[in-house]
Amino acid sequence: MKIIFKILTGLLLVALMFSTSNCTYKNAKEVYPVDTSNCNTTNMSYSNNIVPIFTANHCYDCHGATTNALGDNYRLDTYAYVAAQIGPNPLYDDILLGNITAPDNTTSHMPQGGYPDLTPCDIGQIKAWINDGYKDN
Repeated sequence: MKIIFKILTGLLLVALMFSTSNCTYKNAKEVYPVDTSNCNTTNMSYSNNIVPIFTANHCYDCHGATTNALGDNYRLDTYAYVAAQIGPNPLYDDILLGNITAPDNTTSHMPQGGYPDLTPCDIGQIKAWINDGYKDN
């Protein structure tokens, strides 16, 4: 009986090892590809393209000057705040893209409050803006 228990325990440990060996870290750009074939994603700028997306999708309800739910972190209401967060935090783009593309049933899914998800075009434009260096041209 002890031998069978040891064999089963060993097999369980080996199975557990193999089941977790495929875990890898991927950033949001790799995990959440976005189809932008029907969407303009060239020359994206904060003022011209991103502010309207953030406004239409109620991002400022929690990430604005007077309603910043997380203190000074993740303020989206001015380009100065966004630019200040990008420099010291190289993972900012992963956080932003990860939250707007996270599954609905997760706590990090944005926007919260029952608002609809961003459209694939909105996400694609934000992604293009990030990839082009967060410009405000």
